[in-house]
Amino acid sequence: MARPPRPASSDAVGSLRLHASFGTGIRAPNGFELAFTNNPQLKPERSLSFDVGAEQRLLGDRAALELTYFYNRFKDQIVVLGGSLTNLSSFTSANLGNARAQGLEASLRLRPSVALRIEAGYTFLPTTILALDGAGGPLAPFAVGQPLLRRPAIRGSTRWRGP
Repeated sequence: MARPPRPASSDAVGSLRLHASFGTGIRAPNGFELAFTNNPQLKPERSLSFDVGAEQRLLGDRAALELTYFYNRFKDQIVVLGGSLTNLSSFTSANLGNARAQGLEASLRLRPSVALRIEAGYTFLPTTILALDGAGGPLAPFAVGQPLLRRPAIRGSTRWRGP
């Protein structure tokens, strides 16, 4: 069901909206992890996430500034064991990996006219590999405190819609 539109504010500083969310998630072992490793006791990977933020409307609702803090904690990541890590489990795969991602997102939306809309966003996303469960460090070649792969620490975007 669609939410009714908010009434427009004629003030230079309009309404403030606070928001927050919390959730958990799972990722079951995939086909490779079940078929090509010998651990029938693999548990799903788990995550815990929350965010909290605020949106401030400005200039008679022609602009909106939003700032959100978020936190994600990943546990029981499935890893394939080899080398010096084989003594951590009698299996070739186990639930050992842990990681954290947290950061800030900021966005600005402008509507200078009915036909033109401009948006800009910025994300600061520091990620961290955490120690393995039952071991002092993560899988080689990674190190505790190293950022996660394929997650840029800083990201920005812009877009516009109009004539």
